[in-house]
Amino acid sequence: MCYFGTAEFYNGVRGKDIEGPDANLRDSIHHWADHGIAGRGILLDYRSYAKSKGISYGTRTNIPILLRTYKVNSTKTLTTAAP
Repeated sequence: MCYFGTAEFYNGVRGKDIEGPDANLRDSIHHWADHGIAGRGILLDYRSYAKSKGISYGTRTNIPILLRTYKVNSTKTLTTAAP
């Protein structure tokens, strides 16, 4: 969602930066990943984890991810959580 007063998204990105012939990667997540991603959430590759454990998973299913699941997954992916 953009701010309608200026028709800009985060960091001044406009619609033409996102789609169309002049689209670019200006505000893409890969720029953040170069220096590490910090936020108030944790991003896990739950799909791969579920597949490796034989857990049926779909994007429209509601599956709670328990702390123990996070700990197993984060150890495999070298993810760390810090306050």
